[in-house]
Amino acid sequence: MCFNETNGRISKLMSMIKALPINLSNLQKTVLQQIVRGTTNPYTPC
Repeated sequence: MCFNETNGRISKLMSMIKALPINLSNLQKTVLQQIVRGTTNPYTPC
């Protein structure tokens, strides 16, 4: 359950990152997404 909740949050963040203004390059968006993934641990126990 925790895993799915966390995945949902990550998906929302990813969508927000993709929807950011175009002045962010694709590379910057990719880096942001990797940071989001890296700082969110889906296996954290509830």
